[in-house]
Amino acid sequence: MIFLKPEYLYLMLPPLVLFFFFIITRKEPLDEYFNEEVLKKLKFESDVLGKVGRNMMIFASLILMVIALARPVLPKKDILVKKKSIDLVVAVDFSRSMMCSDVYPNRFEFAKRRLKDFIDSFEEANIGVIGFSDDAFLISPPTYDHQSLKYLIDNLSVNFSTQKGTNFLIPLQKAKEFLKKSNRKIVIIFSDGGDKSDFTKEIKTAKESNETVYIYGIGTKKGGVIKEQNQALKDKDGNIVISKLNQDIKELALKSGGAYIRGGYGDKSVQLIAKDIKEKFKMHEVEEKSKKDYKELFYYPLAVAVLFMLFAFSSLPRRYNNIVVIFILFAAIGTKKADAKIFDFLDIQKGESAYKQEDYKKSIKYFQDVASSKKDAESFYDLANAYYKSGNYKGALKIYKSLHTVSENLNYKRWFNAANALFKLKRYEDALKAYENAKRIKSESDLLYNIELTKKMLKRKKSSKKNEQNSNKKRKKQDKNKKNKEKKKSQKGSKNDASSQKKRDTNSKSNKQKQKNRQKLSKKEMKMWMEHLQSLKPKIVPMKLGTKDIKKRSNDEKPW
Repeated sequence: MIFLKPEYLYLMLPPLVLFFFFIITRKEPLDEYFNEEVLKKLKFESDVLGKVGRNMMIFASLILMVIALARPVLPKKDILVKKKSIDLVVAVDFSRSMMCSDVYPNRFEFAKRRLKDFIDSFEEANIGVIGFSDDAFLISPPTYDHQSLKYLIDNLSVNFSTQKGTNFLIPLQKAKEFLKKSNRKIVIIFSDGGDKSDFTKEIKTAKESNETVYIYGIGTKKGGVIKEQNQALKDKDGNIVISKLNQDIKELALKSGGAYIRGGYGDKSVQLIAKDIKEKFKMHEVEEKSKKDYKELFYYPLAVAVLFMLFAFSSLPRRYNNIVVIFILFAAIGTKKADAKIFDFLDIQKGESAYKQEDYKKSIKYFQDVASSKKDAESFYDLANAYYKSGNYKGALKIYKSLHTVSENLNYKRWFNAANALFKLKRYEDALKAYENAKRIKSESDLLYNIELTKKMLKRKKSSKKNEQNSNKKRKKQDKNKKNKEKKKSQKGSKNDASSQKKRDTNSKSNKQKQKNRQKLSKKEMKMWMEHLQSLKPKIVPMKLGTKDIKKRSNDEKPW
């Protein structure tokens, strides 16, 4: 048996022994006036254990509690943990075009930030980092020391390179040198693609060296200006140079068996690269670590200590019974809470393990148990982080805002993460305020980056909102003009219809009147004409009968 916390034994047992010695050697006031025989006759012992027995039990109980605090354990067999790894080289473009500001704050700073995210998402990787333009620059040989690697990346600057242009053969050649022992070599390039359109040589080199190339494209199709000493870079003719993302480079990635990903804000693009590598490539075992395993024994001395304490107090006279009952109740409640707190470290370990394995729902369950038991700021902070990682930004934000602590570091972290949650919820104004609260505590590069990015997104949101409002106003105006035109057309049509109707009505009335007049005149005329015809009616003359003279008359005949 060994003790994992032996300092409790060294620090607490000596003063406890001295205190007990003082208690048992202390004389009562009556001992000064009466001898032992007289005192035996005067005293009436009502408890079973007696004073000495009770004190011994209390002392034994306290010693057992100290032993429990020292965490006695039984060592088990050591567990061998095999560590798996994979070797790869990351190349960062150092050319002038990486100073283009079409992504915030510029392509180079954006690449640095995304590279650090990649390192955090790939703990198993043995990563080497180089910079390149027309030449190569060693930043770090392959290493597992990711913290030091991130420190070197933070301090990178394009001022290290005075070369122009981008030669993609260089990272392929250097990766071949770094990864001699690897059968399949992995190269990840953070670049804007340069200005080449034909990557035949690079593809051939990658295939010959058995290299799989992943390209992380940085930039936009629209492009932007390249700033040098706060001035836009110009060509020989004095024209401002516009640098755009060259997507032709994805041929190098796809034909070498890798992948091309275009980088963006707040996405999981670098995590996708890490995931793809883990799925495609088999990791090799690099070392074995032995992990100690123990069986916890602290609850045995703790249980005996509580039992001794109960016996010691139960032997008191009856007048102390009520006090004993109250003490036992508090002891029971305290023991329950103590047990919960003692086992908290197990929940914390399980929660952290689930968190690292990205099983955030499981980690939330463990952290909730710890937070409800300990009720301290650190526990609730861990719970809020688990909520954030699971995508429940509202739940995380609620906990971050409710935290109260005197720790400056924890206050900084909770304001920083609360701002990140607000950013994810696209509440950029509130996010900016939260970042400013964090800045009042301390200022860091990541914080300043996020503040500027939030300002940019806020400006974009306002611009988009303004454009939308203008568009709505324009649409409303167009709709109004259209309605007015239709109304005018309708009114004009109605007026024309009314005019033509009126005209038709007038013509109809006139026709009716004419027809009516025509009918009246014809009757009158009929009467007049009848009278006139009657006055002009010829007299009837009897016609002679025909005689022989008729032939003769026929020759002289004339009409009448």
